[in-house]
Amino acid sequence: MKQILKLVIHTDLRPPSMQQLEGVCVAKLETAAMEALSNFFQDPTKPRNAGKQPILKEIFKVARAEEKFTRNEIGGLPPRTVLTAVRTPSWAGPAN
Repeated sequence: MKQILKLVIHTDLRPPSMQQLEGVCVAKLETAAMEALSNFFQDPTKPRNAGKQPILKEIFKVARAEEKFTRNEIGGLPPRTVLTAVRTPSWAGPAN
């Protein structure tokens, strides 16, 4: 996902074979991703999947801010936010 977002946001980094991405923006990519993953998030046999949707939304929120920054629509440093309700995986150990 990170590499795809990078190619969408930074048009100068696209190889010549990917120039057909000209009309793609973060908002369109977010819409397509949320549609494609809607069944994944709503799977009743895997209730933990629903908790992953806010993380994906946050990734796209940051990507939209970065897109605006690269287009000079906002000045200074792009705003960055971090979800506070994200659970730390058990294998990562205790949070500090």
